[in-house]
Amino acid sequence: MADRINISGSSNVVRRTPTAPMARDGAAPSIGTDTLSKSSATAPTPTGLSSQDQQALGSLSTGVRQLVLSYGISDGQPDASKQDQIKQNLTSEIHQLVPGGVYLIADKGTSWSIQDLTNLYNVISSMSPGDRAQLGGVSFIRSQDAQSVANASAAVKKEAGADAAAFLGQFGAGGESTAADVQNQSLVSRIMHGIGGFFVHAVEKIDNVFGIHLISDKTAAEYDGRPQRTVILTDTGSDLMISSHVWAHEIGHQMELSDGRWNPDKIAEFSSLSGWTQLEGKTSETFDGINPETGARMEFASGVKAGRTDNFVSTYAKTNPEEDFAESYAAYLQDPATLMQRAPDKFLFINATSKKYTAAQVAQYAKDAGVDLSKVATDLVTSSSLHQKTLDEIVSVNGVTADPQAVAAEASAARSAPSPLMQAWGSIVASCAKDPKGTAAQLQGDPQQLVGSATWGNLSASDRQMLQDPTFARSMISSLSRGAASARSGADATVLAEQQASTNAALHSLLEDATFRHALVANPAQALADPRFKNLPPDAIAALTNPANAAALKTLCSTIDTLQSNADGDHWETYTANVDKLSSQLTPENFKSFTEGLNDPKHPDTAAKVIENAIKTGNAIFPGDGSGQPGA
Repeated sequence: MADRINISGSSNVVRRTPTAPMARDGAAPSIGTDTLSKSSATAPTPTGLSSQDQQALGSLSTGVRQLVLSYGISDGQPDASKQDQIKQNLTSEIHQLVPGGVYLIADKGTSWSIQDLTNLYNVISSMSPGDRAQLGGVSFIRSQDAQSVANASAAVKKEAGADAAAFLGQFGAGGESTAADVQNQSLVSRIMHGIGGFFVHAVEKIDNVFGIHLISDKTAAEYDGRPQRTVILTDTGSDLMISSHVWAHEIGHQMELSDGRWNPDKIAEFSSLSGWTQLEGKTSETFDGINPETGARMEFASGVKAGRTDNFVSTYAKTNPEEDFAESYAAYLQDPATLMQRAPDKFLFINATSKKYTAAQVAQYAKDAGVDLSKVATDLVTSSSLHQKTLDEIVSVNGVTADPQAVAAEASAARSAPSPLMQAWGSIVASCAKDPKGTAAQLQGDPQQLVGSATWGNLSASDRQMLQDPTFARSMISSLSRGAASARSGADATVLAEQQASTNAALHSLLEDATFRHALVANPAQALADPRFKNLPPDAIAALTNPANAAALKTLCSTIDTLQSNADGDHWETYTANVDKLSSQLTPENFKSFTEGLNDPKHPDTAAKVIENAIKTGNAIFPGDGSGQPGA
């Protein structure tokens, strides 16, 4: 029997049990394929529906429309019953698209229309199978709660002033919202940038429809304490339906998360494409979505700005890094031609993980847009700060390569760079262009001859050790051979691998060595002087050694002591396995962000709760808000 949704109003939840992400014919979906079969037959449209609902049904693909209308709907049914049946069938189809299903909730005084469900269905069905899987367990809430709007107004008044609160109340209380409702863009900016943790978003204006996104403490508790897994949309008191673009945009925010958690590493990578920076103390660094003073997620942060103006898919994308990603993802699903034309680097970045489009489709979009993909790939490989793993995915999934001549020119320049590591990689790249296998062998056998005795002597011990590591050398030579690496990316990969090694050593020592924990509490600087930790991120070392964080550090280590002493054999075996899993997932950026949780003066147990959750679940360590829910 199909799952059913009660469309009467009062907070109804529908969820489907997990199902495998299979195509309708039973075959596993692959990159770029449409997993929904389309029938050539014309499905009948039941009579008695509103023109808007008939239009909604018409926007479905023929095959799915046939499925929706084949659940015993007949023209002889009463209109209300007929519409409810169509809603139930659409709901069932939505659940079947998402492994694990989703929550579809109608909050007080609201209901899901056929148009709402159709738009949501069409957006989810346009996603790749991998992206759909990330939506499992997400709550989609149709909300129009007057009390919630009142709470929102109070919060806006406190943070952004009475005029902003009056503005919010004006369109939140009722009446259709159009583009003409907002004349003062600076006021909208003040609202969005002035709100703290009370909201997931304060106000968004997309397709001339305003969405108020309310996450109060009560709402967060009601929906499993994970507001980051919730999409709450209102129609601001009008009868406006939620457009496909709004759904795609909000789902884009979910795609920016990793396993439902705020991932500073991936956020920093995407932010680097437009040069988004944030103030951290007296310096700026690439935006990673983390408040360095508390370790909590940072939204609509002051001091965030973009270094570029030429690769945004919309004006709204220029608001902040989060909206940049959401707007880019919405265009990726619904208007890939425009995304390719305006921000081809973001197209390649998103497709590398989402895998909606085949290499042939990517090439066609680029051709139609007049975009030179070789140049885009070359710029990413030789000039960006993307991780080597990300560059490898971009090249393999999108079927692009960096221009060999440009890579060779960059390598030649690198041999005269001030950095010995860049000089070494300049020589490695030049040698690899002539003899990849020989270069890999020479790195392990006679690296001094390969890079030059003077350069080799100026490298750090960690650099020399990493360059001679057989696994690392083979991986990098493979990337160079496929046009996915350069002297710059090779040097960056070397440093990242060194930081990864120190990060993993610190994690294992912290979780498995009681003597180290006690030494860390007694004298952090001395404990971290161990050579194994010398490549930890500087911000992480600063947080661990800051005297102001002594109490938080003690709480962290005591929490791990208690976990170890209370766990029986089976539990500790699970914890150990989780630590091994974390070691493979954790990046220096993640570890830095975790340690920044020690900086929160209001919640000295933040870092302790986050790491306890990580040990118990095996989820990569992401910053939390003191609730023990990373990324909340």
